[in-house]
Amino acid sequence: MELLEEIKRKKTYLNQYQNAVKREKKIIDEINRIRMDRSFLSNFFDSMACGTDIKDLSDYIVLLDAEINKLKLERLEKIKRYRDIETRIKDICNEDEQETLRLYYITGLTWEKVADEMGFTCRHIMRIHNAALKNLKLS
Repeated sequence: MELLEEIKRKKTYLNQYQNAVKREKKIIDEINRIRMDRSFLSNFFDSMACGTDIKDLSDYIVLLDAEINKLKLERLEKIKRYRDIETRIKDICNEDEQETLRLYYITGLTWEKVADEMGFTCRHIMRIHNAALKNLKLS
């Protein structure tokens, strides 16, 4: 049971990078949504020939600025996760094990695509993955 917990902990650790990528994408989507809303409001106010209220504009700037700051922090976190995970992957002696972890956890490929990329069957990739998890050192 202890081995299963250790494997689960390692998978959770390795998934941190892709989780950061997903959070980054959500923030980018939110920034784009805010910009689209602003564009819509500008067109609406321009068509009414009354201009945009300064408060509306300052609210928009504050909202957009907050999201851009979140994006900067998330990108920094993503870079830290990448470097830490990549360093630990490089410490594994077997190159196939390294590549399997990189393709799945860093690049985000499916198991089928990892197998295709490496020229192995999915079953063999799973064996390599299991060995890689055993050889990955977290502490």
